[in-house]
Amino acid sequence: MLAKISFHILTSETSPKARELHCCKLIAADYDSDAKSRIYVHTATSEESKNLDLLLWTFSDISFIPHGIYDPQKPEATIVIGNDDHLQITGNTLINLSNRLPPFYQNFNHLIEIIAHDEEMKSLARSRFRNYQKNGYTLETFMI
Repeated sequence: MLAKISFHILTSETSPKARELHCCKLIAADYDSDAKSRIYVHTATSEESKNLDLLLWTFSDISFIPHGIYDPQKPEATIVIGNDDHLQITGNTLINLSNRLPPFYQNFNHLIEIIAHDEEMKSLARSRFRNYQKNGYTLETFMI
């Protein structure tokens, strides 16, 4: 099911907040173009999920993006944030904000990896990039 993988490399930003802001911009652009597109944002911890949830509510004064923390009782949600590696979830876009490969990444059409300008993070991302490449996925890189 996975058609392509995109790496968004933040060339000057090192903070986790920069990754989260870029993620919010991607979600807003996707939501504006297709409000029915299912997006799942994978974070490393529940605290990161809560921070992103709050940021999505407040990052723009002129837009509203309906979203929430993953809840198995609400499978119809279109924009979901979570950190559980054992989800049975599918969708159009998976945005990975963790430093590990989510085991369910193949359940999505498009995987986006957002990488801050941090050597440890870039090293982990290179490892995932090689893994994807070895498995024959179409890869693209954007320097942001």
